[in-house]
Amino acid sequence: MSRYATGMSAEPQWKPLRAGGSFLLAIAFLCFALAVSLALTQFKIFVVINIINWVIPILLVFIGAETALNVVMDIYRPRLKDQYARTAFDSRLLGVISEPGGILRSAADAIDYQFGFKVSQTWFYKLLEKAIVPLVLFAAVTLYLLSCIVVVTANEEAIIERFGNPLNDANGVKVVGPGLAFKWPWPIDQIYKYPTKKVSEISIGFVPKVNPKTGELIREPLLWGEKHYKEEYELLVASEQTSEGSTAGAVPVSLLIAAVPVQYRVKDLYSFIYNHDEPEKLLESISYRELTRFAAGQVGREGQGPADVQETLLGASRAEAKRILTARIQQAADGVGLGVEIVFLGLQGVHPPPDVATDYQQVIGAVQKKQALILDAQAERNKILTTLVGSVQDANELYSLAAKYQQAKKQNQSEEARKFAKDLDEAFVQASGDIYKILRESHSYTFEIATLARATGLRFASQLKSYRAAEQIYLREQVLAARVEALKDIRKYVVVADPNSLQVFIVDVTEQQIPSLYDVKDFQESSQK
Repeated sequence: MSRYATGMSAEPQWKPLRAGGSFLLAIAFLCFALAVSLALTQFKIFVVINIINWVIPILLVFIGAETALNVVMDIYRPRLKDQYARTAFDSRLLGVISEPGGILRSAADAIDYQFGFKVSQTWFYKLLEKAIVPLVLFAAVTLYLLSCIVVVTANEEAIIERFGNPLNDANGVKVVGPGLAFKWPWPIDQIYKYPTKKVSEISIGFVPKVNPKTGELIREPLLWGEKHYKEEYELLVASEQTSEGSTAGAVPVSLLIAAVPVQYRVKDLYSFIYNHDEPEKLLESISYRELTRFAAGQVGREGQGPADVQETLLGASRAEAKRILTARIQQAADGVGLGVEIVFLGLQGVHPPPDVATDYQQVIGAVQKKQALILDAQAERNKILTTLVGSVQDANELYSLAAKYQQAKKQNQSEEARKFAKDLDEAFVQASGDIYKILRESHSYTFEIATLARATGLRFASQLKSYRAAEQIYLREQVLAARVEALKDIRKYVVVADPNSLQVFIVDVTEQQIPSLYDVKDFQESSQK
């Protein structure tokens, strides 16, 4: 019917049939494509029908926009007598399908106009006009047959499906290794490739930052007091209980952030492809589930009893936690037939939420200050003991001997007390530092006092001999010596006068003040005279 209407439109009086012929031909092509796609869906091939689901609405939108534009242009076009007025719904877009020769004629007319001669009358154009359809068909068939050749790269393996069923060999499902592989053309055979030798990674507990230009992950230092990923998810873990009194007012759970990269590779390609629709998302869900279970429960360590979860994840048992978590994820993946092998699991990004970093650092700072005070006190103690005795070890020995001496004395053990006293005296003698200095000063003072006492005794004996020899002279000498000693810092005035004279001497013993400026002036005047 489409071709009939298009042929009838060649006559001037039947030209309006061209629009209906174009629509009928487009509908016929779409119905044929839908029939083929529905047939392919029986073999679970949904690519064609998914494409048609997008093509039909888009085509309708374009045709509607073209019709609206044709209406507007028809309103403003000039009206000529005896000229055919093309209807608005006569689509030029569908005319490309119904009259492909019209495109070639339009192109030929444009070329003739540009070059100034009839290019459409040359032998090459006539040959091209006749061979264009076979050439297009040959190119399409060649491209179609190229789907028979498949290249499997070095780190890939592939499974070939024939009519929706994987090919089998003597060992079961046929897995194609790296190299060239041949199959029937699409859609008879389809091939599914996957890099089984490549180690893939999924991010558990966080969404990494990606460079928008290069697509590579942005690596940053893992400072748990700062957010270092695009998104970080929190886990619920059991709180550590050190004693019954420490749990008053505390909740039994805490929050923990765990950035756990899980690396895996495909070990069974058939199970990975056919057992589940989205195996990567399933592995991610399994990893989240096992990590949540592991964090919420208590895990035992080798050679010990049950360990607290926080101690396991944050403490020295992190390697053991990694081994247990890897085994659990692998066991769960094998249980659902996922066909993957867990190669590596990292627990280096486990830390408390960044919001508690300030409080945690304050606690750490208080602990550090406490340790600093303890170390300062120990240093001061060592300094005092070293200054006093010479070394800390000598001070400890002296303290031990003194304690033993006091204990023996308290228990009335005279013999032991004398022994410890002797040892203590020897230890004091051998000690250095301030004790050595004080002992030497006391010895010097003792020697000085004894020497002075002896000298005083010898001097008294000599004085006694002098007194007995000349009593009056000795007494006057001692009186004068006492006066000299008493008056040595006192100003003395000697007045020589006759004892019988009645003359009175007045002596001004006050200190003379510093002369004033007037006195100095008078002194200068008298000097000049």
